Amino acid sequence: MSFARVKFYDEKKMVVTNILDAAVKTLDFDQKAYIKTKAQLMKVIETPGFEGLGLGEIVAITNKLISKVANHTGYVIVNSKIDMPQDDRLIDQLGIGTTPQALDASGSNKPGIIHHDPKELGQIGKNKLLQLVKLLPPLISKREMETYTKQIEVLRFGMSTGASSPRTTGDLEKNIVEQIVEAYLIDFDYLVRHQADAFYELVDMAGGESKKIDISDKLRKQLNKAESIGEFLSIRDLVKRHIDGVKQPDSEKDSWGSLMFWKKK
Repeated sequence: MSFARVKFYDEKKMVVTNILDAAVKTLDFDQKAYIKTKAQLMKVIETPGFEGLGLGEIVAITNKLISKVANHTGYVIVNSKIDMPQDDRLIDQLGIGTTPQALDASGSNKPGIIHHDPKELGQIGKNKLLQLVKLLPPLISKREMETYTKQIEVLRFGMSTGASSPRTTGDLEKNIVEQIVEAYLIDFDYLVRHQADAFYELVDMAGGESKKIDISDKLRKQLNKAESIGEFLSIRDLVKRHIDGVKQPDSEKDSWGSLMFWKKK
């Protein structure tokens, strides 16, 4: 379908991203779940028949899904005041509330109609991995990128085997992730030292007041837990968005805060 038909398409994407980012920074919500949950929410936005969903409805759907898939121990999930007459239909048709672990990479929890042979699927996976490697400089050098590209082309596509020398693309990706996380943590720790105020998130308390909490350890743990290049890029981009967001006017930051339906106990 043409995304031009989707009402407030760009704004909806931004709302989803901001709420999911906030969940990572405050709740126990890792990048694997983040990526799959975002794919499912984008499916809601882009599915024919739901083009007219308003921003308020997307906010409600996003918070509802987060409350089901993120560990929010220590937080109170506040019910949305937005009336969702289509809620049950969305749950039935799109699987809202399905845990991300049950979803495939496309965010769908239904069996696919199109079937690919293993060789074709392997090439699709390799092409995706090659695209991600191109996004890694300057954390890796141009020569390293060329070396990894050649290795991906000749290795068997598959999960990590744990071998010391890469036998599969999964083995290679594991090695790359370890390298880039180690390199990026130097930049991350520099940011935490020199922009310390940026790593405090203002969280609404259940009692009505607001409190600043340090999110640097949570973000660092997310980086160390990354198991794929996609997960690493996701948390790196989140950190960048967070740093950039600190520079926004307080009025804008307050408006994003009002989107989240959870409060700290």
